[in-house]
Amino acid sequence: MSTSNDPANITAAKAALALLRISPVAISSASLMFSWAQDLFFSAFIHPNLAQVPNNPAGKLMPHYMPTIWTRGTPAILISYPGVFALAMANGYGAAKCSSLLAARLYLAGGLFSISHFYYGLRSKALTSAIGDPSDPGAKNENSIKAWLAMNFKRSLLVNVPAWLCLVAATVVAVLEGI
Repeated sequence: MSTSNDPANITAAKAALALLRISPVAISSASLMFSWAQDLFFSAFIHPNLAQVPNNPAGKLMPHYMPTIWTRGTPAILISYPGVFALAMANGYGAAKCSSLLAARLYLAGGLFSISHFYYGLRSKALTSAIGDPSDPGAKNENSIKAWLAMNFKRSLLVNVPAWLCLVAATVVAVLEGI
């Protein structure tokens, strides 16, 4: 007698559906870690111990550092947040939608929180431009780092973490309801 978890019952369609169900939370987890990593790396530039260093290089280094980091990091942001939104919508309302209304609503909420990351886009762009401004390196760049860190913390707390929590809950409900 085979059960639903028997390897003989795992089809390509079931495997694809399982991947569809977990993909939003997996990508959201990576996005949340990316946000946390940015905080860790940028806060190091304004750490009080560094401020004690004569001719502190942090503000002078940022105009050279920022163009490189944002050129490489921006594609991840532009792919991940809309990607989570699209996958969450597919799970909640697409052709392969969940049978659970609760899971569908949680996927919707998670997707909306995820795409809301871009609400902070113009402010983030202005701050990163100020951080990377080579015309006046030093304290001005460091103050912009502080402002960006505060904005990133707020964004993480208000949209990234709630997106992740909704998507974890949606995935758990979908799994408990049989995918």
